Amino acid sequence: MIKSIELTNFESHKHSEFVFSPYINIITGQSNHGKSSIIRGLYWIKDNKPAGNSMVSFWNRDTKGLPKDKTSVEIIVDSSIISREKSKDFNGYKIKSKEGIKKLEAIGQNVPDEITEKLNLSNTNIQYQFDRPFLLDESSAEVARIFNKVVHLDTIDKVQAKAEQLRRQTNSEITQAKETIKTLTTQIESLQWIEEAEKLENEYEATLQEYNAVKIDYITLNNLLIAYNKQKNIIEKWEKIKVAKDIIDEIDNLKYTIDTVSNEYNKLRQLYSDKNKLLMKLKVSKKILLQASIVDEIEELNSEIKKITKEKQLLDSILNSIISNKNIIEESKKAIDQYKNLLPNVCPLCGSRIKQ
Repeated sequence: MIKSIELTNFESHKHSEFVFSPYINIITGQSNHGKSSIIRGLYWIKDNKPAGNSMVSFWNRDTKGLPKDKTSVEIIVDSSIISREKSKDFNGYKIKSKEGIKKLEAIGQNVPDEITEKLNLSNTNIQYQFDRPFLLDESSAEVARIFNKVVHLDTIDKVQAKAEQLRRQTNSEITQAKETIKTLTTQIESLQWIEEAEKLENEYEATLQEYNAVKIDYITLNNLLIAYNKQKNIIEKWEKIKVAKDIIDEIDNLKYTIDTVSNEYNKLRQLYSDKNKLLMKLKVSKKILLQASIVDEIEELNSEIKKITKEKQLLDSILNSIISNKNIIEESKKAIDQYKNLLPNVCPLCGSRIKQ
C-alpha cells in the first residue's frame, strides 16, 4: 500500500509531499497547479516513462537542459521507500529498507522486476479526471479480469494461459515427433540393403586389416630406406668433410709456410731498416767528426790568435814604453840644451874655459 509520495524538482513541484489514506484518494485543486504532475510522477516511477529530461523543472536545468540538482519521485510503500531519481551522477531507482539502500539502473524504459513487485501498481489503481467511469463502461469479461487482478486471481489466468501455451507447444512437438517417426520408419523400410552392406563391411574390415598389415610393412621398409638414405647422406657428407679437412690441412701448412716466410721477410725488413738507421747514424757521426776536427782547428787558431794578441799587447806596451822613454829623452835633451845655453863659456871663479 502506498503511504505517501514526495516530488522534488519534478515539473512544477520544487518540493511537495502528499500523504495518502489507506483506501481511495482524490486529488483536487485549481487548474495548472500540479495535480496532473502528481499522477505523472506515479507513472514515471511505475513505468519509467517519459524518457529524457522533460520532467526536470525548468529552474533545475543547465544550459544543455540537463538536471543541475536531483530530480526525484519518492514513494513510501509498506516498510520500504522506493524512489526514481535523475541527476548528473545517477539515473535509476533506489530501494531504502532496513537492510540498507539498493540502487537499480534504469535501462531504456524497462522497470526492474523488484520495483514492479514492491509497487504492485497498475492502470486500474490510477484514474484521471476525464477517464470513463470505473468499471461502469467495461464489458463483463473486462470487469471480471480487473477484479481477478485486484484479488490476485489473475495469477490463475496467467497460469491457465501459460498451461494453454505449453499444451499447444507440446501438441506441436508431439505432431512433429510423429512426423519424424513416420519419416524414419519409411527410411528404415528403404534400408533393406543393410545386411548386404554389413557383409561388405566385414569383408572391407578384413581387407582393411590386410591393408594395414601391408601398410605397416611398407612403413617399416620406408623408415629403413629413410634411415639408409640418412646414413648415406652422412657418409657422403663425411667424405666431403674429409676432403675438406685435407684441404684445410694443406691450407694450414701453406699458412704456416706463409707465416714463416712472412716472419723472415719482416726480419729482413727490420735488418734493412736497422742498416739504414746505422748508415744514417754513420753519416751523422762523420759530420760530427768533421765538425769536431774543424772545431779543433778553430780552437788552435783561437789559441794562436790569443797568443798573438798577447804578444801584440806586449809589443804595444813596449812600443808605448819606448815612445814614452823617447819623449823623456827628448825632453831631457831639451833641458840639457837649455842648461848648456845658460852656462858661461868661462868659469867665473877660475877663469877656465868650460867644456861643453
